[in-house]
Amino acid sequence: MPSTESYSTNFSELTRRKFLGNLLVRLGSLALGGKAFGSFTAEKAQPTHSDSHPLSGLWVSSAPAPAPAAPFPAPSLNKVPIVDTHLHLWDLKKVRLPWLRQGDPLCRDHLLEEYLREAEGLNIVHAVYMEVDVHDEDLLKEADYVLDLCQKKGLLVGAVLGGRPGTQQFAPYIRRFKDSPWVKGVRRIPRDGNTTVWQEKQFIQDIRLLGELGMCFDLCMPPQRLPDAIKLVDACPGTRFVLDHCGNADPLAFAASRANRASGPTESAPPPAGIRIPAGSNSLESPKPASGVSDPPDAKATGGSADNAPATRTPSHDPEQWRRDIAELARREHVVCKISGIVARAEKDHWKPEHLAPIVNHCLEVFGPDRVIFASDWPVCTRTATLRQWVMALKEIVRDRSDVDNWKLFYQNAVRFYRLGEKT
Repeated sequence: MPSTESYSTNFSELTRRKFLGNLLVRLGSLALGGKAFGSFTAEKAQPTHSDSHPLSGLWVSSAPAPAPAAPFPAPSLNKVPIVDTHLHLWDLKKVRLPWLRQGDPLCRDHLLEEYLREAEGLNIVHAVYMEVDVHDEDLLKEADYVLDLCQKKGLLVGAVLGGRPGTQQFAPYIRRFKDSPWVKGVRRIPRDGNTTVWQEKQFIQDIRLLGELGMCFDLCMPPQRLPDAIKLVDACPGTRFVLDHCGNADPLAFAASRANRASGPTESAPPPAGIRIPAGSNSLESPKPASGVSDPPDAKATGGSADNAPATRTPSHDPEQWRRDIAELARREHVVCKISGIVARAEKDHWKPEHLAPIVNHCLEVFGPDRVIFASDWPVCTRTATLRQWVMALKEIVRDRSDVDNWKLFYQNAVRFYRLGEKT
């Protein structure tokens, strides 16, 4: 290594000190497996409705965070550490899930021990819990259950809790977690896809409150409701948002688009020959009717049943409209996108990575390398794929991207967004 004196011939004293300081920070980051990034330790975001950059509330309270420095060289794709930002867990002895039905493969306990077995060998180093739409009366039981798991300081390092924004009970409920290092945000899937509630004054006030508390809000709605998500994001510039599951895009829509490019609108076009999609799909991630119980997506429309039997169906949305809406939402820099969920809508035992690639690649392009995060959506993903199959499929899709960009996708963006480097 060159001596200190040799650097002085090429740098001023100030520049030399900056260079050596940055070098030490990056070497320290590498030695700690990329887990220590002192310059990105963030305080909880403060609400801002000023003309400051939208990113001012994302990583630090007063200014946008610079892009993180990758360990050099960045780990290769087969060695990159993974943060799973969307892990569902439930113990049916502790909480009630009204959307589950007898006969549904998901209608049983799904515990951390099972996930750890399925994750073996995948280099998943951290996970963030995602709420599971429990009965209204069980919200605190859910929180107690998952926060107890977080406090064991194992794989689970944070939680996005269930909540009922737009109600009088929400503010006191969420304020009780304001000092918890584990609570990262809230999700509430709109009942029956009714995103008009997102425009109500009380709902907007509650989502703004999340920003004041340094928490985020997950957007999960049908792809046709992306314009309503944009309106909510614009109404809450001081709150960070996460778009779940690439906006719930339907892989079949893109297959039909390719096969029927000359035949008119894809919404009415039949699926290509040989393409079949399970009738029972991602019921946890789908809008619920007022009762809290939902038919699996597309079961009624296709004549399918709740047992995940294959049934031919038409695509659920226009792929071109989805592309436009996703690109428009991505212009809001206080939104990040989870690359997840789409495999649960693919055809069980017949899907391939290339069926998912158009959705993944569009999100990576419009959100950019610093605002995309990996998520498994386990165990919902197991309707069509194992955890390993989904991870390996995504790695196949992104294999031509740089190691640095893939390191951000699978690890560092989640560490920054959820502030996982802070002491807990």
